[in-house]
Amino acid sequence: KSWFARNKVKLPMRIPAVIIGWYFYGMFLNSLRLGIASTFHSGEEEIKSIWVLNPFKNWGAVFTGFGIVTTLVIVLIVAALVNFGVNGIQYAIQLHLVSCGTNATLIGFISGGISLTMLVGSLLAGKLSDKVPVGPTVCLAYLFICLCALPMALTDNYWVMLVGLPFPLINAMLLGFIFAKSPTSMQGRITVTLTVPAQVLSMFCSAVAGTLLPVFGFHGAVLVFLAVLVASAVLVICSRSIRSIPKAAQWEHTMLR
Repeated sequence: KSWFARNKVKLPMRIPAVIIGWYFYGMFLNSLRLGIASTFHSGEEEIKSIWVLNPFKNWGAVFTGFGIVTTLVIVLIVAALVNFGVNGIQYAIQLHLVSCGTNATLIGFISGGISLTMLVGSLLAGKLSDKVPVGPTVCLAYLFICLCALPMALTDNYWVMLVGLPFPLINAMLLGFIFAKSPTSMQGRITVTLTVPAQVLSMFCSAVAGTLLPVFGFHGAVLVFLAVLVASAVLVICSRSIRSIPKAAQWEHTMLR
């Protein structure tokens, strides 16, 4: 069955929900823009209120330069959080295995397994982005990472650790859309803007993991990093701009908002 045939019963409820969500996201963007302008007196006109009720102004806000920049900031935040969470769990696993006297070869398999899943993920992402909407898939990928990390908060079984981190569809699909929509002349600057803050935060993963393990133990350390992953998942799911990214075949006609 086609997508419409499977979802036509739910469309009368989903369409108004999307329109209302779009309206309030635009209101948020306008209030943020006007709030900044009124605080720093950057506008020529006097701002009487930061709340915009005009639906056309709110719906159109997501297509403005301010809306695009805000979306990139959201992507930047969630990328930094997910990198910090995943890398933190990886360091916690390795340090825990070292403290338990685990064979060095088995510890090395952890990094090897993660590298293998990255390779699998890069191959699958190219095929999936042509067939499935990127936005919902990325949201599911964030939830999937959280679910995969959850068992490690309950057990330190080696095999659970080995298969606990999933393949990364997130970078390939989400960042693929951003770079596909960005001008060629700006892609270098966008790469630096997105990757440097995320990597700077990840620099502290090993130190944080090493500090948490003696205090909270392995399960407690994993819970801390899992909380970071959950926070990033909530940000992604709550972002209408990310949820609405379509499959790759429709990127040409989709605005970066």
